[in-house]
Amino acid sequence: MGSEIPQLHIFFFPFMAHGHMIPLVDMSKLFGTRGVKISIISTPANAPLLSSTIQRSNDLGIEMDLKIINFPVEAGLPEGCEILTPSLTEEKRRACLSYF
Repeated sequence: MGSEIPQLHIFFFPFMAHGHMIPLVDMSKLFGTRGVKISIISTPANAPLLSSTIQRSNDLGIEMDLKIINFPVEAGLPEGCEILTPSLTEEKRRACLSYF
């Protein structure tokens, strides 16, 4: 019986602001170039920002995928808090950040 070492699989969950997502994806690609399987967890609103980079990485042989999770309003999180953009009012930004 051969004893195979399972491939390391790392999950990344970036803070939901553009300035955090881009460096995290860059860091995850570095792990991927070392043979680590990468999954990036995102919300539906953030997924389009990440999907083209992940596809390009896959085309280069870096094993990455995107896992989508919903942030349900029913759980008490204010609506629209799945992505923090400059267009949010200060009041809305504080409400969103209070959950983290």
